[in-house]
Amino acid sequence: MVSMKINQEDLNQTLKLHKLWIDGDPKGVLADLSNMDLSGANLTRADLKYANLTEADLKYANLTEADLKYA
Repeated sequence: MVSMKINQEDLNQTLKLHKLWIDGDPKGVLADLSNMDLSGANLTRADLKYANLTEADLKYANLTEADLKYA
């Protein structure tokens, strides 16, 4: 399957909405990053609990202190 590349700005917006979802805010949205090309992405300290990362390309992504529980 071909992965779709996401730019850092769109990724940051997705992470912001995901954090709202985790916090129970009705404006939040569960992050679906399945089949995304996240290679080289900066995910430092990203809260990715429960995010869908199925088949995501995380090659060379910075996951320092990222929370990947249940992802």
